[in-house]
Amino acid sequence: MADDHQEMIEFYVKQGNEYYVEGKYEAALSSFTEASSFTVEDKSVTMKCRILFGMIKVTYELNLLEDATKYLNQAFKLMKNSHDDLTPAFHVVFYDLKGKILMKLEDYDRTIKSLNKAISFPDVNIPKVVLFQIQSNIAKAYIALYDYENAEESAVISLQEQLKYYDNNDDKYIGCLRRFNLSKFVDSKPLQDDKLQTLCNVLKPLVGKELALSMETATLFDTIGSIFYLHYRYDKAVDCYKMSDDIKNKLFKSFNNRNRLISAEYLSNAYFAYAESDDNQLEMAVKYYRKRISIMNETNVNDDFLLAQLYNILGEIRFKQKKYEGCKRYHKMATACLSKLNADNMNQRIEMGISHFGNAKFYLVKNNLPLAEKYFKLSLNIFEKEVKGCNQILTADIMDNYAQVFEKQGNLKIAKMYYRQAIKFRTDICKQNELDFVSTYYSRKRLEKYRRYRVSSYLPQKLKLNDRASEEKALIYEKIARIYMFLEDKSNSLSYFNHALNEYHNLDKNCRTKIEKIRKEINSINQRKNSSIRNNKKSDISAQSTVSLNESGKSLYEINFHVPIFRSKT
Repeated sequence: MADDHQEMIEFYVKQGNEYYVEGKYEAALSSFTEASSFTVEDKSVTMKCRILFGMIKVTYELNLLEDATKYLNQAFKLMKNSHDDLTPAFHVVFYDLKGKILMKLEDYDRTIKSLNKAISFPDVNIPKVVLFQIQSNIAKAYIALYDYENAEESAVISLQEQLKYYDNNDDKYIGCLRRFNLSKFVDSKPLQDDKLQTLCNVLKPLVGKELALSMETATLFDTIGSIFYLHYRYDKAVDCYKMSDDIKNKLFKSFNNRNRLISAEYLSNAYFAYAESDDNQLEMAVKYYRKRISIMNETNVNDDFLLAQLYNILGEIRFKQKKYEGCKRYHKMATACLSKLNADNMNQRIEMGISHFGNAKFYLVKNNLPLAEKYFKLSLNIFEKEVKGCNQILTADIMDNYAQVFEKQGNLKIAKMYYRQAIKFRTDICKQNELDFVSTYYSRKRLEKYRRYRVSSYLPQKLKLNDRASEEKALIYEKIARIYMFLEDKSNSLSYFNHALNEYHNLDKNCRTKIEKIRKEINSINQRKNSSIRNNKKSDISAQSTVSLNESGKSLYEINFHVPIFRSKT
């Protein structure tokens, strides 16, 4: 009878793992639960751990974090009392699962500690790809903390370990790469993009011939893509992530496999960062964000907070594309998800503030000023209370947009008050966190405008603006110049108009119309300054800067400028 029970337990555990790979998490949970229902005498310590690990990873995927934590604690007690009966591989799996749960709980410091513990055991009999993925998750946790230097260091260490593995492997698929001595591509510091690209050029043809078709190779492309991502080379990151996704599509038949979900996450974020003002790239970002939502729905993942974040991002993209009804729809869906959750959770309240901000911008564009004012008030109330550190930049963004409501209403005194508050607020935050004032206006994720740590010195060394980015920088200078012009600050207005003019001159494409327009603004300001000098008194030009509205009700000073949401724990 005991042998029969052992066979049944083994059957259910195997079945649970198969369901897990296919993304059938509820069926997997049922199988692991069935395995756990047998009496204690029928299960060895190792089998008890295998069952608990199965239940942990499934409840984690289903976002049942309380259950996952409960099973994790049970596993810890069992392993603590049976240390001599378990191989190091069990400890690796335990700390890996613990790190993943902590990651989802946004406890990133403890995540890093747990994952480092997972890879600290020597000579572990466990698939190498598991260790590589753990190292990649350490880099991911550092990114969540905005600690990009440690993130890159972790990613590079992972890459070095992976290439050593290739150089010393006789596997049917992997061994074909030994002759390339791949480790030589990362034997220098700092790691150069051209060497990474050469490495990719070696790997791509082999994958095209279905050589090196394995999860190890997919993970390798993910790692290279993440390093490119950290170097702000989002085009290269997208190429690597797509190679990885193609491999996974061939390896896993199930659309809902979690490895394919990870690829969708990488690609959605990379396309969003890479998109700039390119509508085609934005549509690719939309495609992969929707894919993530689709997989979550198909696998019955009950994560309303993550869904709200994804809907808010989609709303943000639709706003950038000027598809305003889609923007409104997605922010409404985000609000509906957040309404189901605990209002006492700070991160959920902040996400609700982001949703309100998206709604406010929609109503501002549609010239529905009462509703725009309502939602700006709601979002500003949340951010002034909840957000700390450099993430407060978004509070200044809200103030800038809120000022436009009063500007359109003709209430210039209050509009100026909010513009001045936003400038002061932004200036103070930049000084406190060593941020560049102008870069905080960027609508581009790749400038990582919301940073927790002081990485401003790290950023410029990695970054070279292309034409689209330079044009956006020119628009930012122009935006700031017009705000100062509205505030009757001729000196600052003139300075930022000149910066905008220089940016447009540096662009390869023809910007003659914009250049002529800015020159007229500069000449007008200079004339007023010269008039002030001649009259030997301070000029009051408020009458000249009175806001006039066109037929659509849009301020002549207004630039319909998109501001991104952030994804962080404050």
